[in-house]
Amino acid sequence: KRHGHIDALVNNDAYPALRAPLGEARVEDYRDALEVMAVAPFRLTQLVAPSMRKRKSGRIVFVSSAAPLRGIANYAPYVSARAAANGLVSSLAKELGRDGITVNAVGSNYVENPDYFPPALLANSEAMAKMTAQIPLGRIGAPEDVAEAVSFLASPRASYITGQVLRVNGGLLIG
Repeated sequence: KRHGHIDALVNNDAYPALRAPLGEARVEDYRDALEVMAVAPFRLTQLVAPSMRKRKSGRIVFVSSAAPLRGIANYAPYVSARAAANGLVSSLAKELGRDGITVNAVGSNYVENPDYFPPALLANSEAMAKMTAQIPLGRIGAPEDVAEAVSFLASPRASYITGQVLRVNGGLLIG
């Protein structure tokens, strides 16, 4: 109310990708992952959508992951929650599109982030070489790579793009 209206919502949550084989995974961790990565962004979207609908304009961008597109063994809670967010993108794009609101996600993988790439891992040249060997661009991404994609999807330049999960992953093959 104090600043006018909201032009864009960027749902950029953070939650650790906990490694837990199915037999060791805790249901509480699964629920927590869903709450942080799917329920909270859903609620934020519910809060901003009415004013965007009224103005017939808006951008909603989820910072998510491309992990659900290929799955990752032993990370079911994280991957499932990101899949839920990606599913929201598809459904909300169809629901809100007629009101001039675009809904997209940036699905990143292998982007430098202290939660996923602690300094010790970044300093381990053997581990990094093994990891980057599977990425066609031969490197992990920089935070700026994701920021540029989010900025684009939140801008007027992306006015005819909706319901997409834009992979920002250096060309990592999915499947």
